[in-house]
This record gives sequence, structure tokens and C-alpha cells, in this order.
Amino acid sequence: MKKIRPSEINLVQMDQEKNVCDIEQEKNQKQHYNTQKLPRINLEQFLAGIRRHRFLRRIISLYTFSDPRSWQVPSSYDYSKSTHENYADNIGYVGELKQIRQRVLDRAWHGNYSPARQLWQDAVAHAVALPRDDTKCQAAHQMNDYTEEKEQSGECAAPERRPWLVFTAGAMGAGKSHSMNWMSARDIFPLRNIVHIDPDRFKQMMPEYPEYLRRDRASAGTMCHRESGLLAELAQEIAMEQRLHVWVDGSLRDFEWHAKNIEQLRARHPYYRIALFYVHASEATVRTRVKKRAERLGGRDVPETVLSASLAAPPHTLRALTPMVDFVARILNEDEPILQAFETVDTSGDWTRIAEMFGGFYRANDSTGGLSRKSSLASFSSATDLDLLSSTPPQHRPSSIISQPSGEQSSSPREASAILLFENLTDRLHRAEREAHLLRSRCEEDAKIIASLRAQLNAQQNNAHDPISHVSVSRAVPPISKQQEQKLNEQHRQFTADDTADDELSEDFSF
Repeated sequence: MKKIRPSEINLVQMDQEKNVCDIEQEKNQKQHYNTQKLPRINLEQFLAGIRRHRFLRRIISLYTFSDPRSWQVPSSYDYSKSTHENYADNIGYVGELKQIRQRVLDRAWHGNYSPARQLWQDAVAHAVALPRDDTKCQAAHQMNDYTEEKEQSGECAAPERRPWLVFTAGAMGAGKSHSMNWMSARDIFPLRNIVHIDPDRFKQMMPEYPEYLRRDRASAGTMCHRESGLLAELAQEIAMEQRLHVWVDGSLRDFEWHAKNIEQLRARHPYYRIALFYVHASEATVRTRVKKRAERLGGRDVPETVLSASLAAPPHTLRALTPMVDFVARILNEDEPILQAFETVDTSGDWTRIAEMFGGFYRANDSTGGLSRKSSLASFSSATDLDLLSSTPPQHRPSSIISQPSGEQSSSPREASAILLFENLTDRLHRAEREAHLLRSRCEEDAKIIASLRAQLNAQQNNAHDPISHVSVSRAVPPISKQQEQKLNEQHRQFTADDTADDELSEDFSF
């Protein structure tokens, strides 16, 4: 047997190692080649994916926001001052929510905070606005006085095409939160799908709040008031940027500020619908609840001036903000919430809708009259254009004719003439419908008379042998001549033809 030399063994081992390296290199090249063939996304697509998918938001938030529970109150903290005064700083905005702060916050009112405090505020606002997105958000329900209902708030929130922004209005102690939780338990107002923004909740999440309570229960809420309002605005904007349903829990006592705020929210988020839930109870019930709540929580005592102002403000708030929202519900909450009334708010200013409700014939621009409208049509367009438009079926006409708002200036004389012609034809249709309705009523009355006369004539012919019956019938209803009967039948046929023409016209102008 031939003896293998060590040098030959080394050559074989080197060759094997080379083959292994070649195989691994080939695998890496294939993987790299396959990776290059995969579709790539840009930054804008990545950000859109973060907004849509919770898993991505969870990953990003782990590296973006700190744990809200990690804040340590400085040993030099002065509890005779508010949190706003203790952490005030003139430095600019920092952190991931820098742009939201610049766009939303009123610097004159909120001022600014130290960089470290701003980062803590970002984490708290994120934990409330996007619950269940990461483990750090669990801090929200581990803070003081966090109930099971609040923990479930927003846990299933997802982006919507037309989300709701819900405000609650009412005096403190009216039972706003209780009423909303009562509706949630019956799946009327599902809190699990709605992000709950409550300034009192943010107060309880502040590390300084327990010591404020221990020192002076009456002023504890005031000491945290300004910063809790800032946190509420940040969290609300985060949730609205994600198109989530949002419930802002408050009294809306400062209705002038809230009116301006609603205008700004509509400008920034035009796809939102806004609702107002007004919860109220008697003054005696409110005072009793406020007192019991303070005793139960061992928390804040409400000053009499604040409570009186809270009782007086809601009616003014309801009157001022109703025209600015899309939906209003009035709830009486003495023992159990009672839905007194609700309404869908129409701010179009269209008198025609009221006219239709009460059977009136008013139409917008009726003051101009049909003749003046025709003359204005002639000044805008030639007769050829009008004839061409009139001969075109409604379903084949340009959509701009239908969708052009009545109060806006058209972009061209041709479009303006088309719009005016359409309005003119619509008015003519309504007038024809009214005339047809009157004619239909008259013909129905004539038909009843004809039927009655025919019945009496038949009775007269059947009872011709009875002179008494014959005389009584003749005196009650004089016999109808054939000429009169033909005339009534002709009117009935004419009405039927007009009614058929009206039905065809209505089909052409169906909306």
C-alpha cells in the first residue's frame, strides 16, 4: 500500500477548504443578486407604512421614545411653584415632536421646557396617543388612578377615512366620563376604538403630582394644569395625524378659545368629523358628586369659584359651538344616562331645506325670476350653445354642471351659462311637479264625482219601477248628460298624458 505523504494530505485539505470557500462565496453572490432584484422603497413609502402598521410603529418607538416612568424629580424641585415654572427654559424645541410643537402649540401661553422635560413629554404624549403600540405605552395604565375602562381606551384604534373628533362638554361632576363609559359598555360608543385625551389623566401621570397632593390637595391640579394642557394638545395632534378616532374629555368652559381651536383643527385635518356630547345634571347632583369624588380619591378639592363657573359655562358653550360641529347629543345624567336629543348639524345656510321640510316652494335665487335668468343666459352664451346643452341628456352632461357650487364664479362663460341653464331647468321641473300635483288632486276629485254619479245612475235605472225611489234619486242628483261625461273623460285622459310626461322628465333629472 502506497504511503501518503503529509504534503499530499495538506494539498487535499487546502483543496477542500478552497471548494468550501468557493461555495460560500457563490451563495453570498446569489443572495446579493437576489437582494438587488427585490423592490426597494423610499423614505416617503416607509413613513406611510409606519402610519398604517402597528408592528413598524412598535419597532420605531423602541428607539425613539424613552420610558415615561424613567423620570426622576430633581432634589432641588420647588413644590411652591408649578411644573411649568420649575422646568421652564428658553431653549428651542427639541425631540421627535419638534415640528408638532412648532405647528400646534401657543408659545405665548405654554412657554417652553428644558430639553430633558420635552423628551419626557414626547414619551408621555406618544404613550397615550398610540396605546398598545409598544411596551413603553404600558406605563400609561400603571400610573395613579388608571381604571380598566381607561386602559381599554384606544387599544383597537386604527386609521379611518373619516374619523371622529369627539368633545364632551358639561360641568365638573356632571358625569361626562361615566356617561361615555356607560355607552362604551353597551357598545354605543366603543372606547376601545377611540383614543382618550384627558388633561386630568396627564396630571396623574406626572411624577410630581403625588407630592403636590400630599402638600396641598386644593392647589395640586392648578400646579400641573398648564403642562397637562400641553400634553393633551400633543397627544391629540399625534392621534389625529394617524387618522384615529379621538375623544377629548373636558368641560369646554373657555368656548371662545375652543371655537378658534376647532377652526384650526378643521384647517389642519379637514377629513375629520366633529361631535359634541353635552352631559348635564342638576346643580345639587353636581355638587354632591364633586364632594364625594374628592373624599374618595383623597385628591383635589374644587374651589367654589371654579365650581360655580363650571356650572354656568355649559349652556353658553353649547350655544357657541353647535354651529361649528357636525353632530350634537344632549345627555341627562342624574341616575342613569338618558339621551334627551341629538341632531346632525347643517351649516350650509340653505333656506331651501327648511322650505322642503315645511312644504314651501322657495328656491335659491328665486328673487331673480325666470325672465331675468333667461336674459342673463343670453348674455353669457349663444343660442346654439343653449340648444346643444338642452338636447343633451342629463346623464351625458359634463359633471362640472352638476358639481359647481351655486355661490362660486365659473371659470368660463360657457360653464356659467350651463350652470344657469341647469338651475333654470331645475326650477321649471319643480314648478311642473307642483302643477302636476294640483292637477292630479283635481282629477282625483273629478273621478270621485264621476264614480258617484255613475253609481247613482245605476241605482236610478234599477229602481225605475219604483216611483218613490225614482223621484228621490232624481231630486238628490240630477242626471248627467253624455256631453258632460265625455268632457270629464277627456280631462282625465289629458291628466294621464301630462302625468306620464312629468314622470319622464323626472327620470331625466334624477339626482
